[in-house]
Amino acid sequence: MNELGPLLICSRSFPPLLSGSSILSRNLWGAWPADDLVVLSQQFAGESVDPKTALPSVQVSCITEEFSSFPKLQTLLRPLMSFPVYKALLALAKQRKPRAIWANYPSAGFLLGAWWASRSLRIPLYVHMHDMWEEGFTSPKLFLDLMVARLYERRVLKGAKRVFAITDTAAEHFREKHGVDAYVLKHSIPDHDVDKMPFGVTQSINHVIHFAGYIYPLMNQDAIVNLVKALDLCHSEITLDGYTQNPVGYDAVGICGPRVSLRCAPKSEVMAAQRQSAIMFLPLAFQSCNPLEIRSVFPTKLLEYLVSGRPILVHAPSDSWVSRAARKDGWGEVVDQPDPQLLARAIDALLKNEARQKALVAAAFREARNRLASNVAMGLQKELARIEKTSA
Repeated sequence: MNELGPLLICSRSFPPLLSGSSILSRNLWGAWPADDLVVLSQQFAGESVDPKTALPSVQVSCITEEFSSFPKLQTLLRPLMSFPVYKALLALAKQRKPRAIWANYPSAGFLLGAWWASRSLRIPLYVHMHDMWEEGFTSPKLFLDLMVARLYERRVLKGAKRVFAITDTAAEHFREKHGVDAYVLKHSIPDHDVDKMPFGVTQSINHVIHFAGYIYPLMNQDAIVNLVKALDLCHSEITLDGYTQNPVGYDAVGICGPRVSLRCAPKSEVMAAQRQSAIMFLPLAFQSCNPLEIRSVFPTKLLEYLVSGRPILVHAPSDSWVSRAARKDGWGEVVDQPDPQLLARAIDALLKNEARQKALVAAAFREARNRLASNVAMGLQKELARIEKTSA
């Protein structure tokens, strides 16, 4: 254990919960010394969990969600979670004497609670921004979230000892908006997932395009609708095999039909299905109420896709980080126009071009090795040690 005390992680989502933020935490902190961590998270009634993703050696304390019997009220008043979070952090700090607090966003309640606690305890605050803050609230129903973001975003990020961003686009946004020199912390892949990567491109068993992740209008729904339309234009008899935590209710928007299958499954089953599929599909919305999020986001499903041994097809706007990185580093075939005919032609061409498939998979494996969790964690340990030494 670090002689200055453990790192106190403050994150609304944490393993074994199934969410993007939880997966990021599991991959990064799973490669960290367990005795150097203590975690404050939240109990979720009815949320999807996968016990196999848990970090049993890490001490995790959970608080219950306020107004859990009133879901609509709970959504409206989410920032008020900062008060119980603050109290719980002070109690944990009294027990474990942490050297610093690490707060994950998205969750204004957890981030604000962490900020207040770091000020009260007079210890550094590190902020890991998984999403945009103020720009994420476009619904008038979330007026309290928006008000809190406008009042506190700049104060919290400027007051943090270090801000960590998920992509260079996100880091640039925080620099331009707040003058914050954000550090790009790579999304990491567990070492054992990289170790299990097949040698070269695997042979697809199922003639399907695979998608994994949540489906919602803000991030990817229109791009998936484009794919469903493209399937009927393909010369091949390929189908969509989708794995999502919310697999019902998409008939009204056009994600349905004889070529479409949606289901929910554990992570191990999803990854096994990926290695048997023809193509990995990575969509981002062309029409979104938060275009900044589309430009800057790193979809967590990409971490699994990179080690699948199958080619990745990106369907996203040209100015998104995903499209730019796929082209630059060669790990994805890109269709950056919302045109089902272009998408269908790209699918047919990729299915026929084995050399192209091998090139994409080889580049994906290189990207995966560059994101090895043990290396990312080691680099972060050095960065935090440098900051702590400078501050001493």
